[in-house]
Amino acid sequence: MTKVTKRSERRSSNKRGKILPQMPLHQPRYHFPTVEPLKNEDVLKIHENALRILEEIGVKFQAEEAVSIFAKAGCIIGEDKMTVRIGQEIVEHALSKIKSQIEITPRNVARKVMIGGNHVTFASVLGPPYCSDIDTGRRQGTLNDYCNFIRLGQYFNVIHMISGAPVEPMDIPLEVRHLYSTLKVLELSDKVPYVFCQSR
Repeated sequence: MTKVTKRSERRSSNKRGKILPQMPLHQPRYHFPTVEPLKNEDVLKIHENALRILEEIGVKFQAEEAVSIFAKAGCIIGEDKMTVRIGQEIVEHALSKIKSQIEITPRNVARKVMIGGNHVTFASVLGPPYCSDIDTGRRQGTLNDYCNFIRLGQYFNVIHMISGAPVEPMDIPLEVRHLYSTLKVLELSDKVPYVFCQSR
């Protein structure tokens, strides 16, 4: 039996349009102790080195507006006018304001999610350039493929958030790709959108 015949048999045996059984929409919680990959002193060492890099070396930004925001916050701006050195006290002050968990509510309030604590949130994958299906095989993603993945993410209750690109729509120019992608997420899904951009 050839590979093509097996594929066609699988297609014919799979009743298209049939509603797949699934659990009701809910957000699971993690009730087991978390796995700590590092000792507490190792985590502290990483944190201290990160603070040192931010304060002594700094971060180079591409937008003058971003630099001005950091300057107003009391950061030191380098001679090149684009490198920002962020003092330890500024970082610690920002960290002290972080909540242990937050609620994100999309346009459908029934699909809100909690991030943090022991809540588990599943999102669709982000960024693969290729996709495949039984009919056409592996190929570069298109906007149509992107929309189909959004529809799948919307359908399955195990998915809580729709990521910015379950497949990259390679047929859309990079400089506007994020705009088309965001529009399609908002049109085709009422779950929490995870969006991103390639420009200001």
